[in-house]
Amino acid sequence: VTLSGGLDSASVSAVAAELVAARGEGPLRTISVVGPDPATAVESERIRLSAAAIAGIDPLLVDYASIDPKSDEARALH
Repeated sequence: VTLSGGLDSASVSAVAAELVAARGEGPLRTISVVGPDPATAVESERIRLSAAAIAGIDPLLVDYASIDPKSDEARALH
């Protein structure tokens, strides 16, 4: 599940984590692209707060600066 800094993805992640846990599985893996500078990557702090607050998830936070701009991952983000 993609976890952004918005209420939508946090809500979806929380409900999905509960459903996964109810099946005796988990944790739910989430992925977020974050920026290193809070001044230019405003959503990053909200992503980190959501990731810390939602029980039953295993967040993967990927620093945008670490992505090779020519990689398949970078092309998927655009």
